[in-house]
Amino acid sequence: MIKDINILPGIACFSFLKNSFSVGTEAVNSLKLKSSIMKKIFFLFSCIVALFSLEAGAQATQPPETKSTFSIADSAAFTGKYKFEGLPFEYVDLSVQNNKLFFVGGEYNGPLEPISDKKDAFNVNGEAVFTFNRNAENKIIELKIDYNGQSFVGKKEEKKM
Repeated sequence: MIKDINILPGIACFSFLKNSFSVGTEAVNSLKLKSSIMKKIFFLFSCIVALFSLEAGAQATQPPETKSTFSIADSAAFTGKYKFEGLPFEYVDLSVQNNKLFFVGGEYNGPLEPISDKKDAFNVNGEAVFTFNRNAENKIIELKIDYNGQSFVGKKEEKKM
């Protein structure tokens, strides 16, 4: 074999390069195959992430439907001052603004949207529920606020004349 290399050094060199090149080609083909597989895995992973994102978005809780069973003509029964204990503010004032009930309690304020399937119940920006309680004469006497898993009840104060 050494004799062959001495006699035909160019052929031996060519043979060596050919074998080296074929190994290199196999490596390149292997990388192409790995790259192709990685592209498929990445595409599949992206599709799965997109599906989970869509699924999570579809499951997001929506605030209760607020079809109006409340008439602004009834607002006088709800407006007034309600005295609370255990809150960072002592009073919640209810008034009418832009043909909607509106509350102010300390630094908090906002419109009240009627909840369609509950009488005298209102949604406050999807964060709280205001429920008004009536006495035997159908007069509103108190306001119950459900917020962050807690309930607070305030008595309606009579208007002074």
